Amino acid sequence: MTNPDNASVAHKIRSLARMRSEQSIPVFLQGLNQDDNSVQAWAAWGLAQIGSDVVVTHLLAALGDSSPQVRKWATWALGEIGSEQAVTGLLDALNHEDAQVRWRAATALGRIANPVAIDPLLQVLREDEDHYVRGRATWALGQLRSDAALEDLKRALYDPDFYIHTKAVYALGNLASEDAVSILLEGLYHPVLEVRAASVAVLGEIGTETAIAGILQSLSDGDVFVRTRVVEALGNIGTPTVIAGIRQALNDEDAYVRDRAAAVIEKLKGVMNRDVQDTSAMTASSIQIPGLPKLWIGSFSEASEYLWSKTPGSSIHYLISIGSPGVAPPPGYTRIPHHLRLEFDDIDMPHDDPEYVLPTAEHILQIIEFTNLISSNQGDLLIHCQSGVSRSAAVALIVCTELLGVGREEDALANVLAVRPQALPNLWIVQLADDILNCGGRLVQVVQQHHDSVK
Repeated sequence: MTNPDNASVAHKIRSLARMRSEQSIPVFLQGLNQDDNSVQAWAAWGLAQIGSDVVVTHLLAALGDSSPQVRKWATWALGEIGSEQAVTGLLDALNHEDAQVRWRAATALGRIANPVAIDPLLQVLREDEDHYVRGRATWALGQLRSDAALEDLKRALYDPDFYIHTKAVYALGNLASEDAVSILLEGLYHPVLEVRAASVAVLGEIGTETAIAGILQSLSDGDVFVRTRVVEALGNIGTPTVIAGIRQALNDEDAYVRDRAAAVIEKLKGVMNRDVQDTSAMTASSIQIPGLPKLWIGSFSEASEYLWSKTPGSSIHYLISIGSPGVAPPPGYTRIPHHLRLEFDDIDMPHDDPEYVLPTAEHILQIIEFTNLISSNQGDLLIHCQSGVSRSAAVALIVCTELLGVGREEDALANVLAVRPQALPNLWIVQLADDILNCGGRLVQVVQQHHDSVK
C-alpha cells in the first residue's frame, strides 16, 4: 500500500507537471531519488512532460546513478521524450553495463521507431549476451518495420532461447511484407511447436491468400495445440474458404480439435444468421438521456461478434475501439462508418517497461474530437476494450460528459453504469478528462465514489 505522504507527493508532482515548467525540474529530480516507486514513476513522467534539452541532460546523467531504480526510470523518461538528443542517449544506453537499462533502451527505441536505431538494434540482437536484451531488440526491430532486419529476424526465429524466437515471430508479423510472410510460412514447419503455433496466429492476422493457404496446410500438423490454433485463427477470419478448412478439422484424430472446430462453426453460423440487435451479448442504454446516442459498451469478443454479424442498415454507426499497442482491432472494425482506434494499456500510472503505454491528454483530445462528430439522431455508438470494464467505460464517460456538458457528471456516469453495470472507469483517464473538460474535480469525484462503493 502506498504511504499517504508519498501519495501526496505524487499528487503534487502531477499537478506541477501540468504547467510543464523547467522551474519544476528540481522537484521532479528529487522525486526520482525517492524510495517509493509511485513517486519515482510520476517524477519521471513529470520530467517527460517538460521534455526539454535541459531535462534530457539530467536524465542522461541519471543513467549513471548508483540506484537501479533511478536508472530504469531515467531510461523510461528518455523514451517518452523521444527527441533527437534523447534518442542519441538511448542508443548509447544500448551499451550500458546494466542489462535493465539496455533492454529498456531497446524497447523505448522500438516505440519511438526512428530508423537511426535499426543498425544499433541489429548489433544488439547479434552480440548482446543477455537473452532478454536480445529479445527486446527483436521486438523493437519489428516495431521499426524495416526489411533490413529480415535476415536477422529469420535467424532469431531459430534461436534456441524461447523468448527470442517467439519475439521474432511477432516481429515478422509486424513487417507483414511478402518476404516476411515467406519466412513465417517456413515457421509453420519449425521444430518448436510454440513457433509453429505463433506463426499460425500471426499469419491469421495478416490474412492474405498466401497466409491463409499456409494456415490451411497446418491442419495436418503433428501437434494438437498447433491444430487447435489453426482452427481458432481460421475462425477469426471467417470467410467461406476458411470455413471449409475448419470443416476438415471436424474429422481430426483428436477430440479436442474436433470439438473446437464444431464450436467455431456453430458460432460463425449463429453470428451470420442472427439479427444483431437481438443477439449481441452487449446491453445498450436502458435509459435514454436527451442529447446522448444509444450507447453500447463491450469486450473485444463481444464487439467482434457484433462486427461479424453487422448487417447493412444496422443502427451502430460509430465505433471507438481501444486496445493495447500492437494488438489488432477486432475483425470487421472498418465496417462501421465512423471509427476511432486508440492504443494504450489499462494502467493508471507510468510503468517502467516502455512497452506499456499510459493514456495521454492527446488520447482524450482524440475522443473529444470524435465525440463532436456524433449525433444522437444518426446512429448508436459502440465502445469496446479488452474486457469492457475499465478503458471503454472511461472513454464512454468522456463521451457522455462532453455531450451532456459540465455539471452533469453524475448523469454521465449513471448512463455508463446503466449500459455496463460492472464498469470501473480507469481513474487516470478520468483524471485527464476532468482537467481537459474543466470539470473542476467533479468527474474524478463521482468515479472515485463509485470505485469506493464496490470495494
